[in-house]
Amino acid sequence: MRGMAYFAFGLLVLAGCQTTDNSAEKQDYLDLTNQEKSAKPLSYWTENYSPAPAFPISAAKKSLSGCVTLSVNINTHGKIDGYKVIHSYPGEVFVPSVLAALKKWRWEPTEENPARAPAIQKVGLTLEINDAKNKAEFRNQCEASVPS
Repeated sequence: MRGMAYFAFGLLVLAGCQTTDNSAEKQDYLDLTNQEKSAKPLSYWTENYSPAPAFPISAAKKSLSGCVTLSVNINTHGKIDGYKVIHSYPGEVFVPSVLAALKKWRWEPTEENPARAPAIQKVGLTLEINDAKNKAEFRNQCEASVPS
């Protein structure tokens, strides 16, 4: 009898560990990140509130400029709910401050997106200071990788 109780308890534990997606809002994202060669790239969302990232103290002390390019998932509510870092220079120095700012960004649909379809778009930010020690390398690394 005791064995049956342990078995039943084990089944309950295993059943509780199963993950189920009960979200009513399962979204399929339209990937708009590979449109560089397109004559007129689609833009489904545009920023309507986009505070600038804080400049990292560690980068300021070292007199460094940098950039971060990401692909961001914009949901139907105009909020970012996922991202992937595509390029960052120098290293990951600016990524935390860029991500903190992006969490506050809000987007509105463009005329090409009246249905508020979720999309993956590319976002690039540069963080530059005057007289940066890495000015030449910064220009080389960031001008080509940050979308305009």
